[in-house]
Amino acid sequence: MKKFRMDHRNARKIMWVFYGAGFLLLLLGMIGPQAMILTAVGVALILVGGVIVLLFWRCPHCGMGLPTREGNIQYCPHCGGKL
Repeated sequence: MKKFRMDHRNARKIMWVFYGAGFLLLLLGMIGPQAMILTAVGVALILVGGVIVLLFWRCPHCGMGLPTREGNIQYCPHCGGKL
């Protein structure tokens, strides 16, 4: 079994899971009876996803943050290392 390692690829996948779950809870919070609880949990999940990206969306070679607007980058814009 392969060991899980948090790197820039896994961080982006996990971020989208947290964002998706957070937005789903925000939508359910608009129509559900426990609106405040669902909304608070949704916002917390979105914030956790953002923190994960800030901490781990980095180049494995130089450690600099990777651009967030470019989806599938092949090389680090800072050091030129292959991602």
